[in-house]
Amino acid sequence: MKRFFIDKKFISFVALFFFILCIQTIAYSAINSTLKIKGNSYARVESDVRITDFSLYRVENAVSSYEDFNKEQIASNVILNSTSSSITYMIEVTNYGSSSVGIDSINGLPSGLSYELIDYNLKDKICNTEGICNNFIKKVFYIKIYGNSGEYFFNLTFDFKSFLNVTYTNISNNNYISDLSYDSDLEVNIGVSNAPGVLVYLDGVETDDYTYKNGIVRVSNVTSNIEIRGINVVKEYADSYNPYSFIVNYPGIYKIELWGAGGKDSGTAYDPPLKPGHGAYTSGNIILNKNDNLFFYVGKSFNTDDEEHPCNTFNGGGSGEAAAGGATDVRLVSGTWNNFDSLESRIMVAAGGGGGFYNQAVTPLASGHAGGLVGYDADSYWDGYTGLSYPTTGYSGYGATQTSGGAHGILNASFDNYMGTGSYYNVANAKGQFGYGGWGSTTGLSYGVSSAGGGGGYYGGGHGIHPGNTWTGGGGGSSFISGHNGCNAIASSSTQNNITHTGQSVHYSGYKFSDTIMIDGAGYKWTNVKGSLVGMPTFDGNSTMTGNSSAGYAKITLVEMIKE
Repeated sequence: MKRFFIDKKFISFVALFFFILCIQTIAYSAINSTLKIKGNSYARVESDVRITDFSLYRVENAVSSYEDFNKEQIASNVILNSTSSSITYMIEVTNYGSSSVGIDSINGLPSGLSYELIDYNLKDKICNTEGICNNFIKKVFYIKIYGNSGEYFFNLTFDFKSFLNVTYTNISNNNYISDLSYDSDLEVNIGVSNAPGVLVYLDGVETDDYTYKNGIVRVSNVTSNIEIRGINVVKEYADSYNPYSFIVNYPGIYKIELWGAGGKDSGTAYDPPLKPGHGAYTSGNIILNKNDNLFFYVGKSFNTDDEEHPCNTFNGGGSGEAAAGGATDVRLVSGTWNNFDSLESRIMVAAGGGGGFYNQAVTPLASGHAGGLVGYDADSYWDGYTGLSYPTTGYSGYGATQTSGGAHGILNASFDNYMGTGSYYNVANAKGQFGYGGWGSTTGLSYGVSSAGGGGGYYGGGHGIHPGNTWTGGGGGSSFISGHNGCNAIASSSTQNNITHTGQSVHYSGYKFSDTIMIDGAGYKWTNVKGSLVGMPTFDGNSTMTGNSSAGYAKITLVEMIKE
């Protein structure tokens, strides 16, 4: 019979292996389980941090019967002989993990006792003297027990919480708090200039549970890693045959800037040129709510007549032998550009400049620039075609106001008498209207009196005429900003055939701009009156120009998100 022999060394090795395994299991259990001291309640703790030492440090007219602890609790029986008595204990905490940890709260102190921490503040990171806060560091601090005289048993539970990461994206100068204790409130001043708006993500998921105002982000009871992501909203719109829709995703203060279109010359061979009128600039800040919908209409410059209104360029620039610039505006109601319900919903308008011509005159003339509250009249000149002297005014289109369109040019009596044919210009559409400039035609007339169109605007400028060999310009449209001093808002009861005004600057919708700026096509700033020459910003905001000679433009920018 075959015998088997087992080596004694092998038996010793197996026994040792199971002994070590048992010890490790017990040690792991001690570190990762919750202990119970003298019948008190359980408490959840972070598994990688624990109390590793607890001892008496100082006694002042008091007695400590014993000191006991486990990984999250300390216990003792104390006698305080007077209200000035106190007992101070040393506490050692070790963080074995890679995450920073702090003590969120200490609970279980009996009524009549108070405590004071020395060399540590609640919710701070637990760090050693070198400032290292993880990976087997030890931290020693002290707890002082005091209160009314008497005998007390206390069993204090330490609630350890991991610190959460706070990160920042698309935010400049982000030298802000980088971590936060668990279940605490976050408040950080980002600064509006660094981030006009923010989104907040908790463990990568966007949340709506935060506030943002005056550049300050507040999030309550944070229990996840948090990311604060800066947002900028800048939308820019060039000229188009259709309106642009802007839906507000982030409530707050927005800056709106508009440039009306400049007029164009006729392109004929006469020289020197009659200068076309330039478009105006308007801007202001407005509070918008989430899901508000604005519609931007951007004026055309010298485009072909559109299908919606065959006698005007897009958004109101009067046509003719020389087209005027269309206005650029913001509306609350969409529709074709000349739809009355849409036109009356305008809360900001930057007027367009009148159309221009070449002229035989020695001195170059100017068409009507777009206005602030009032549009410019176009220059007028009679070059002595007959060898006679005639007035130098009356033929060109006039500028619009806050309540009426600009008048069209009218032949004066001297010219009528000379020609012997009476007045040539009785076309009703040649006068500026609410929302568009005057336009002209030679249809049905015995003499070519059509000339430059009136600029689009809140009200449009008047059309010009050309008697003889002199071509005259169109008048400039007027601008409007709800809330701007001197503006006259349309009444909500107005109809296309009966337009009335309130005498107030604020639009009937209640939408109102602050910090308003109104600059006419000649570069002059308007309050309720025409002011000094300042010029207007270029589209990119990096320079200035006297007035806008090109097609219109619009821009909306988030100034500050307001989320409460």
